[in-house]
Amino acid sequence: MSLQGRLQYLNTGEDITYAGKTYKTTKFALAGLAKASYFLAEASEHFQPFVAAQAGVGDIRYPATTPPLQGCGPTGAPGGCRDTVRTGLGLAGVAAGVVYMFGESVGIYSSLSALAGFPDFALNADLNLGVAFIK
Repeated sequence: MSLQGRLQYLNTGEDITYAGKTYKTTKFALAGLAKASYFLAEASEHFQPFVAAQAGVGDIRYPATTPPLQGCGPTGAPGGCRDTVRTGLGLAGVAAGVVYMFGESVGIYSSLSALAGFPDFALNADLNLGVAFIK
């Protein structure tokens, strides 16, 4: 069992001014996940492949272009504005990867994770690299 945080930064959005009001684009998305992993090798092995199921709450955001509007970006240029759209609140998915242990308690890991967001549905894939501390 493990807990995982997900922080996403998007630099693709721009503020939109429409009908005299400015709408700020969202540049960050946060999520928290609980993960249950099943290791396919003995704990004493250095190379440990695993599969996992995960569930949590939070957002995943994607770049989007609006229909043509007057007032995009800092110059107020007409055209399709670049914004972000949200998926999630509920998140669930699967993952598979490997952990390479350097000793009894420290290793590195790599995994491919697929998450579905709902009720605002989208399917997302992430490549995760990190350090594992095992007690």
